[in-house]
Amino acid sequence: MVELSIVGDKKGKGSDKVKTLTNKQDAFLRTMIEEEGITLSDAYRSAYDAKEMSPATIHSRAYELFHHGANGEIAVRYKEAMARKQERSLLLRDKRLDYVLDRLQKEAEGEGQDTNASSRVRAIELIGKISLGEGEGSVFEDRVAHADNRTSDDLRIELEGRLRRLLKDGAEEPDQPSDDLIENDLEQSD
Repeated sequence: MVELSIVGDKKGKGSDKVKTLTNKQDAFLRTMIEEEGITLSDAYRSAYDAKEMSPATIHSRAYELFHHGANGEIAVRYKEAMARKQERSLLLRDKRLDYVLDRLQKEAEGEGQDTNASSRVRAIELIGKISLGEGEGSVFEDRVAHADNRTSDDLRIELEGRLRRLLKDGAEEPDQPSDDLIENDLEQSD
């Protein structure tokens, strides 16, 4: 059996208590932690003999085991293990990013092994494309500023005026809508 340390107990006495998982519970938990995207039912099948069970029974038992097995400790340990796994993944990502930035910095400064003007410019460009932080974009990201302080009423009046001018210029042509029709359409769209 695998031992699991838990500080305190359910009765609130504050004493250290050791919970144990059976070998099958441990195998179920390890499968859940180690195999990306595995279902509870598949993890249950890998740890328990479920050949004679219906899929519904397997699902039910897997759910029960995960959430309530070993007094809920399987779910607790799973969440803790996944948090540690996520933390390791983030640390590895940060380490790789630091490595890439360091290499690009050296190349940009001309310290690379086969550095040339083209590779230095490319290194600077890549450094500039790296995100500045969450929601900040990058140095070379296109930014478009819109400074239009007109209200929706101002825009409507301007649009109506333009439409009137266009209609006056094309008044001789058949099938042109009248100003009244355009004003009615604009009022209905408001």
